Amino acid sequence: TYCQWSHFNNDDPIVFPNQPGKAHLHMFFGNTQTNAFTTDDSLVNTGGGSCEGYAANRTGYWVPAMQNKNNEVMLPISILIYYKTQGMANVEQFQELPQGLKMLSGNSKATSPQTNLPSEFKCAANGDPNSPETIHSKVIPTCPIGGILRMVVVFPNCWDGKNLDSPDHKSHMSYSYNTGGSNNQILCPSTHPVKLPVIEEILDYKITSNTASWFLSSDVQADGKILPGGTTLHADWYGGWNSTIMTNWTNNCIRKKMNCSPGILNNGRALAGQNSVQPYKGPYAVSIK
Repeated sequence: TYCQWSHFNNDDPIVFPNQPGKAHLHMFFGNTQTNAFTTDDSLVNTGGGSCEGYAANRTGYWVPAMQNKNNEVMLPISILIYYKTQGMANVEQFQELPQGLKMLSGNSKATSPQTNLPSEFKCAANGDPNSPETIHSKVIPTCPIGGILRMVVVFPNCWDGKNLDSPDHKSHMSYSYNTGGSNNQILCPSTHPVKLPVIEEILDYKITSNTASWFLSSDVQADGKILPGGTTLHADWYGGWNSTIMTNWTNNCIRKKMNCSPGILNNGRALAGQNSVQPYKGPYAVSIK
């Protein structure tokens, strides 16, 4: 499903609930009213939506702001969210994402590249991040001006089946793992046996200046020093899908292993189409106070 960025603030209702301004600068999409005071109830029942389907998907999505050497915020020209099976077997066992589930991917406190996670940055000289010439990196690579920098965030999809959150906001979730060998399978660990759709966020940024000086707002340390750009790559997800719509795409797309892009529900209906969420036309960098 396609999204458009909605708003910026220094809030984080998962890590710093009821503490406005406590976090680094975040870019929000999905629910248009997500802030420090967001609750399970307010998420599902209030606010608009900046993704296909509008109020059908009031999920809160947020990532650290991408910034350049002038501290301007770089705005994505495209945001695409995938919900998928990621090659796991027994698709009929996939469960709906529970309402109010809170998830983090990555570590905002990392001080070195997060090589243990599937999230990454991509760019290519021809502007196609999926081409054979693509550069893959755990930090923001130096990319040619005029091309596209792609930020890819992959969330864990194995749930403990009990907790919608945990003290570290991570322990209730786990990544699936590959067994390897001749009987290769992708499985959930026994501690987190419930299969949920894999959520992958893809944000594309038009490269208008030297990316060697780009960084995430969370890369800025307490002493003002900036880590290599992208070191703290992370994202947050706070579930607020309309229950009926989520049941439709879980049953008709995930459990049937169908390609339902973009926003097709595979039941003769679709979320408001791609054209209703227009790609961003610029300016590509703005000052956010």
